[in-house]
Amino acid sequence: MTLAPELRRQLSRMEEARRQMQRQLDMVDRQITRRMTALIPKPTSTPDTLSSGQGARSWRVPRALSVPARSSNL
Repeated sequence: MTLAPELRRQLSRMEEARRQMQRQLDMVDRQITRRMTALIPKPTSTPDTLSSGQGARSWRVPRALSVPARSSNL
């Protein structure tokens, strides 16, 4: 049967395209995370913020950085 080798070649091409797409998505995810991280202000450890008790509450990590956007096992 000559159809099977052609199907295997097509499957191989599709798998490689999927891997390439996943690499591109991973790169975009890293760029987004890097830019979001750069936008988060860095906490300062001055006596004012430590004594008021509000420093810990005001520097929470945004939910967008703590929850993955999509699963990696597509």
